[in-house]
Amino acid sequence: MLITNCKACYAKIVFFTTDAGKSIPIRKNIIRIVSYISENSATLPYIRLRGKWLDEAGFGIGTRFKADILDDSIILRKTDE
Repeated sequence: MLITNCKACYAKIVFFTTDAGKSIPIRKNIIRIVSYISENSATLPYIRLRGKWLDEAGFGIGTRFKADILDDSIILRKTDE
C-alpha cells in the first residue's frame, strides 16, 4: 500500500497493490463520522463502513481483516488468521 499526497485536491490518495503487482488508486476523501454504541452501560466510539468501494478494495463480504493503528490513521488489512 502506498499513500501519497494529491496537491491538486489537498488530500491523501491511497494506492493498493494487487497480487499481480499492479497499483490501483483507492477512493479518496471518504468522510464518515465516528458515532457511538452503548455496551454494558458504557458509551463506546463506533465506526461503520459500507459501500461498493469496500468490495473494490478487496474487502468483500466475509473477508477477514485486522485493523492497525498508525499515528492518526486506521489501516485495514486482509488476513487469513
